Amino acid sequence: MTGRIDFSRDAGSYDRRHGNLLPADAARRLAAGAGLRADDSVLEIGAGTGRVAIALAAAGPRVFALDPAQPMLDTLRTKSSGAAMWVQIREKARELFEQAGVNEPFHPGARSEADVDALLAQLGFVTAAEVRLESPAPLPLVEFLRKIGEGEYSYTWRIPAEILLPFLPELDLWVRERFDLAQPVAIPREIAWRIHRRAV
Repeated sequence: MTGRIDFSRDAGSYDRRHGNLLPADAARRLAAGAGLRADDSVLEIGAGTGRVAIALAAAGPRVFALDPAQPMLDTLRTKSSGAAMWVQIREKARELFEQAGVNEPFHPGARSEADVDALLAQLGFVTAAEVRLESPAPLPLVEFLRKIGEGEYSYTWRIPAEILLPFLPELDLWVRERFDLAQPVAIPREIAWRIHRRAV
């Protein structure tokens, strides 16, 4: 086989099929399995849109991403500017909660799209259409922290108040030492509707 397959035209749909970022627990298992430490450097060849590279960087090591498809790298750059910061803050929050004795502090969320699609297929439904909206406008980091403190994000709902309230100043200080509070945070989220119809 000669030549290579150019995935440039796949950049716009890749994350919709595979997810914006590798789940944080999977990234941590990957880093642990490879014996990576926070001061290690990693080169990911064929990084695509950065769904692994960004999540792996949040787990500790410094990651360099290489991909021959420029549109893939453009998507990676867009995601990494805000998403990597969001992931770092989330993982620092997880670390602080776990140090306080809260195991698996964040709720597991709903079923994945793949699980829902598989169940509907068993029931005789097929995907008829899909409607996607752009992600919400980025939030200033200071506003993002405020929403965490006020319990607007559901992933902190399982945290007891006696742990959450003392944790907030520590997280705030950690963030202020590393980031510009006026910097916008692009939370990796997309609004989408998938319409299913019963197969004829």
